[in-house]
Amino acid sequence: MCSITGAVPLTRSASIDPDEYVSIFGRALERGRDAWGVASAVEAVRSPQPLTGTEAQTLMLTRLVRSAPSWVIGLNRAEPSTEHFAVDPDLDLAPHQMLDSRLIPAGHWTTVHNGIIANDRDLAEHYGIPRGGIDSRVVPYVFNEAEASNPFQIAQLLTNRITGSYALAAGHRDGGLVLACNYKPLFTCVRRDVLYFASLPHHLPDLGIRSTVRKMDPYSVMAINDGVVTSAPIQPRRMSSRHRYLVVLSGGLDSTTVLTGLVREGMDVAALHVHYGCYAESRERTAAREICKRLGVELIELTTDLFSHIGGSALLASEKGTISDGHRGAEYAHEWVPARNLILASIAVAMAESHGFDTIALGNNLEESGIYPDNEQEFIRSLNAVLPNAVQEGRRVQIIEPVGNLMKHEIVARGLRDGAPYDLTWSCYRGGDVQCGRCGSCFLRCNAFRRNGAVDPIPYETEVPLPV
Repeated sequence: MCSITGAVPLTRSASIDPDEYVSIFGRALERGRDAWGVASAVEAVRSPQPLTGTEAQTLMLTRLVRSAPSWVIGLNRAEPSTEHFAVDPDLDLAPHQMLDSRLIPAGHWTTVHNGIIANDRDLAEHYGIPRGGIDSRVVPYVFNEAEASNPFQIAQLLTNRITGSYALAAGHRDGGLVLACNYKPLFTCVRRDVLYFASLPHHLPDLGIRSTVRKMDPYSVMAINDGVVTSAPIQPRRMSSRHRYLVVLSGGLDSTTVLTGLVREGMDVAALHVHYGCYAESRERTAAREICKRLGVELIELTTDLFSHIGGSALLASEKGTISDGHRGAEYAHEWVPARNLILASIAVAMAESHGFDTIALGNNLEESGIYPDNEQEFIRSLNAVLPNAVQEGRRVQIIEPVGNLMKHEIVARGLRDGAPYDLTWSCYRGGDVQCGRCGSCFLRCNAFRRNGAVDPIPYETEVPLPV
């Protein structure tokens, strides 16, 4: 889609560097070549032709930026298949302004927009907008309902009015600037007390080690007024009035502790169990069902043979591999299943989005982060960063790891406190009649109970060795 760019001074003594902004605008050309426009609080230039970087164009942009007292915003347009516009510069070319019936600017805002507004025809009818075919033309009318640059009011307007995707900038004629985005990206950096922004990080200047390019939080509004920066979240459209949790439940120690804790806190909780073909699948399935029955929690079960096709793990029944014992199994991921947690998390996100869950809870933990990369807290942080681009516009799903900072003995302590049904759980990698007592998972579990001075309520085939 399009690229948007701009700049706003953060102090009264700062001024926008024309060369800097023209360079940013030129780099943004890679993401929009069908038309372009730039505006400040006092004037605007627009063209239905691609930016070619001629000396005349550069001088025009430089002069406009140099005269900008408070802000400058620009757009390089990538024209979608649904909008081949008739070239009417008053209506079709960005930056856009609110117009009266004589097509004379009548509002307070000038706007640029990257994305697609799906309900633009409805909004055009609602605001009585005259002819014109570009969806972005409705944005200044939405902003004109706001009182100056109030980010909280603007966030509410965007939630209530706009259906579709957007990263946008809106300059107020009195000098304020607002940035807003849902899943569409916006990046900012500060140089010589001027905030520059662009749709992609490499459109911004390379400012060296002292400067940081920051991505705006998805679903947020940032307002800059006289150098004061305030922000507000854009609330998601929710499928339920209550916050709902979906716990990915293996039937083992960690996820059972997580599920029990949420139940004890009175949360609206359901569990998801995925049969993916591991050695202990039948035992884990039985455990998950019995745990949910005792806790009074709905259990959603899914079956996939995907991992039998992927292979590459001793933990999979289809591979008939060897399970490592004792310390060896507890200190290295010999039973690693390729991308398992990434795939299961993706399945959980899809189920959450489809069934109206707001939060997915995993049993990832600090102990196993030393063994498995996908138990590291950074894994969950990275997943959450990408989730706004993985679900439908307006939906919000997050992943939490309530025991992500806990060791096994701390997890057991919490579960004992909450009354977790540990007698129903299954932790063993092997799928026998009783838990083997030899594999790395049994080793970690049993010794966690020992450290708490508690008796593990499940039997073992052999005595679990003590740590060396």
